[in-house]
Amino acid sequence: MHLKVETFILDDSYLLQFLRAKKYLMDETFKVFENHFLFRHSHQIWFQMTEEDAQRLKTFVKTGIGYVLTKRDVTTGSYIAVFNGENFDLDKYSHQDLFHSLFTSLVNNLELEDNQILGYSCIINLSNTPAKFFTSLPIVDLIDSLKILDKCPGRYKKLVVYGLPSIAVSIFVS
Repeated sequence: MHLKVETFILDDSYLLQFLRAKKYLMDETFKVFENHFLFRHSHQIWFQMTEEDAQRLKTFVKTGIGYVLTKRDVTTGSYIAVFNGENFDLDKYSHQDLFHSLFTSLVNNLELEDNQILGYSCIINLSNTPAKFFTSLPIVDLIDSLKILDKCPGRYKKLVVYGLPSIAVSIFVS
């Protein structure tokens, strides 16, 4: 066990999230728990929530940039987290706000037993997203944000990205 694990939530319901997500297979459960723990520890700012953060997050969610659909995916039963880039205003919000919003939504939705079992999918709509969004996005943050999908205590089903503009392709490929 890692030395810093005592600072982590270890109640029964929290640990059950990992067991359900991995169908009670102990080796896989431990691997996801360990990866999730290490990721949260190395990216603490993405998971901490102050009162100021909560207020900012409420305002951010109202923009329609990042949210969770009220209906589930009809084929998998999973809930769907959505990012809609065209509404992203870098003069008002930071990439950090985006990551914080999406991770908070994932974590909150994965507290429900059905969501742990049925899993989640992510849709990223980059149609009409301002070029400034891509040119100012730290690539390491983007890569790290995608890593969380496999490190959440839930069954990750799929990631759909559409509307990727040519400027983004050139930035991400280089």
